[in-house]
Amino acid sequence: MLLLRTRELYMEQDDAQTDSVVSLAANIVGERINTRIQMLSSITRIHSGATIREPRRVLAELKERLMYYAKTKNDMNYKHLSVADADGEVTTPEGGSYNIGAYDFFQQALRGSATTSSVISDPSGDHRHCGGFIAICVPVHMGAEVIGTLSAVMDLRYAALFLKDINIRYNGAVLFLVDRENTVISNSGVFRDLNMYVSAPTNVFKFMGGILSEQERGELAMQMASAGDSSVYDYASKSTGRFISYVTLPHTNNWKLIAVSSSNSIRNSQQKLLMTLGITFVVLALLLMTIILVVYFYAWRSSRLQHISNAMLNTTGLHLLTLHPSGLAEDFDGRFAELLGLPQQTRRFNFDEMNTEGRKMFPHAPFKGGESLRLCCTAPDGRNIYLLIQIAKAASSGIGEAVALDVTADENLQRRERELAYVNQLTHLPNVESFSIMLKDKIAAAGADYGAACFFIGLDEKDRISEVFGRIVLQKVLIKTATLVAEAARKFGGEAYSLDYGDFVLYYEDDDPRPLRSIVEELRNALRAPFKIENHVIEIASSIGVITYQEYIKNNTPTVDEVFRNGIIAMNLARENEGIFVLDRDTYDSVLHSIELEHALLHAVKNGELALHYQPIYDAIADKICAVEALARWNSPAFGPVPPDVFIPIAEKNGFINTLGDWVLDSCIEFARTLSKMDVCIEFNVSAIQLLQIDFAEKFASRVKNSGLPPHALGLEITESSIAFGREASTREKLEAVRGAGMSIYIDDFGTGYSSFTYLKDMEAEWLKIDKSFIHGIDGSKEKREIFRAISAVAQTMGMKTIAEGVESREELETVLELGCLYIQGYLIARPMNAEALLRFLADFSGIESLKDA
Repeated sequence: MLLLRTRELYMEQDDAQTDSVVSLAANIVGERINTRIQMLSSITRIHSGATIREPRRVLAELKERLMYYAKTKNDMNYKHLSVADADGEVTTPEGGSYNIGAYDFFQQALRGSATTSSVISDPSGDHRHCGGFIAICVPVHMGAEVIGTLSAVMDLRYAALFLKDINIRYNGAVLFLVDRENTVISNSGVFRDLNMYVSAPTNVFKFMGGILSEQERGELAMQMASAGDSSVYDYASKSTGRFISYVTLPHTNNWKLIAVSSSNSIRNSQQKLLMTLGITFVVLALLLMTIILVVYFYAWRSSRLQHISNAMLNTTGLHLLTLHPSGLAEDFDGRFAELLGLPQQTRRFNFDEMNTEGRKMFPHAPFKGGESLRLCCTAPDGRNIYLLIQIAKAASSGIGEAVALDVTADENLQRRERELAYVNQLTHLPNVESFSIMLKDKIAAAGADYGAACFFIGLDEKDRISEVFGRIVLQKVLIKTATLVAEAARKFGGEAYSLDYGDFVLYYEDDDPRPLRSIVEELRNALRAPFKIENHVIEIASSIGVITYQEYIKNNTPTVDEVFRNGIIAMNLARENEGIFVLDRDTYDSVLHSIELEHALLHAVKNGELALHYQPIYDAIADKICAVEALARWNSPAFGPVPPDVFIPIAEKNGFINTLGDWVLDSCIEFARTLSKMDVCIEFNVSAIQLLQIDFAEKFASRVKNSGLPPHALGLEITESSIAFGREASTREKLEAVRGAGMSIYIDDFGTGYSSFTYLKDMEAEWLKIDKSFIHGIDGSKEKREIFRAISAVAQTMGMKTIAEGVESREELETVLELGCLYIQGYLIARPMNAEALLRFLADFSGIESLKDA
């Protein structure tokens, strides 16, 4: 009975020590995985100058941003980083694509949880490496919405990093990191050479054929499948006596860390020792039966076990000690004292005197078994030593029997990874992620009383500097700019941050607004001063946008996104206002109105808010209506009728003009089927932005040819600005293709742009529309009549017909007819009208005399 009880006690001690060291290893592996997840999550946070965020733009911006993390990808041994949209579609830098929507890790990330994959083949379809891969996937948020994922794919050959320098020889000579199908991701102890690894996905139970029976492997597999929490579970082989511990890692797709005991482990040594002691005890009991030999036996056993334990601990890097809640450490060996830089003969010291972590750890509450601590200690020589301490067993007094592990190397690696995540690697200023975290904390602490100023600083000619001087010089310019901004921040007690794309922000927190002008002048003067880089003298043109919240956000708590959005708005307005702009209430409301108007315009076509009106063009020779001009009109439910000179520039600015132009073309083609039967041409305007499309001519010509309309049933109007500034050759080619499809070409508003008769000749337009500014009051202006006569004469020489726009009176009509212009457009003939009214007008029109009564 005594031997059995002794064996049970040692088994309990061994189980507790095994669970402690396996838990330590699991904590280290979990922290390494979580650090990678945090780094990927920090990359997904994008704040650009766009005032309207769309998933497609956000993901495109993130893809561009990944180019700045090429070094990080190599440092972290990733094969590639990829961005997937909500459908799992990934576009490669080479233009290819693939889909990861079927993978569990993508679906889980799309639900908002960062996770890891099982061992998979390369999702990109790259089969040059036949081994397995794992993926770490984090969601990409736009506000509260998950719009896609960011995935990092790692070859299994680099998965050994998860178990690097973790060598638990106390009870397990072999560690396995497996996925939820028990496929080996990484191992420690199977191959002695770190350059050797499992080259193809292999089930962990293939390594256990010699230590577990087939039935035991099945039992262990079922137990592992049902283990869902992060507790340490144990399994002992009845056939071989080998001991297997496993634990499920958090923030993973059910990955597990498995520790397999070695044949020369403490457990086996103890079993052999217990057997030897049992035989010895029986022999001594039978031969001597004396109490002295029994005492000697226990003394010998204790000494032997202590020697074995010390020998094993020396090879594992673990240190045993007794830790008091006050921070007092004792009962440790000389190796632990040497690790901390203390004299080897030291037998006790207090951690509270060595802790430099920045927060007071001691005195501590009474310790409990299973509790863990992470301490930073400063050795006498100035070194920082990081310890992970696990309380294996605690007495009722709160004093704990502990195991300490030196994790300094792992802490340094994590510190480097944090620097990559929160510090701009070029300027060494805190990056946009740090700025976001700081703002969030400040706003949360202050609430509606939050008041501060943010100076958003943008370099206006970054691309120009890169083109002229090269990328290296641009990088040095950014570094110099960061230094100047940081110096200004220190001078006024502010904080400097480096944003993406070479922009900066100076954060100044003070209720007194008077220093703001001084800070602006300091920044402007510092950035204006020329400085020399290599052999180049550089002058920086900058834009400084200032936002102060209490001016225009009353009793509302701003969000981090509002800070970025308003800062970018102020910086963009500064470019239009001599480089400095302070965002005030009126400008804020005006910008918001423009943004809302722009957003409404994006849905106007789909919601049927846009319509075409038509203004007739009169042919004086035939005394009939020969054509109509299509004019877009927008009646917004939110803003009422919006003039074209308001919404057309907005459409050109945000790229919606191409969609609007396609709608106008399709609508005109449909209506032209009716007007062509009445021998009336329909003409419509094309923006200069539309002409910049590569496929403009092919798209328009194809639609017109496929419509089946007779030649010249459609006409295309372009302005003078569309054919100037070096684009005449490209424009001429596109217009020739359109003209070849049977469309007439009109030059609109002639006389108000930048063109010349040379450009007009090259364009070979058939019609020239003289702007209404030359028509109004022409009957009483000799100067306007001479200009009109000259334009008409030159146009006639070039074979072009002229149309007088804006004719509103009989006197103006008679004057332009006398000057030789026979095609008239204006309110005198008719105002713009919808299609139904136009058809009635054409049916009732019987010549110019029929308009006398009107």
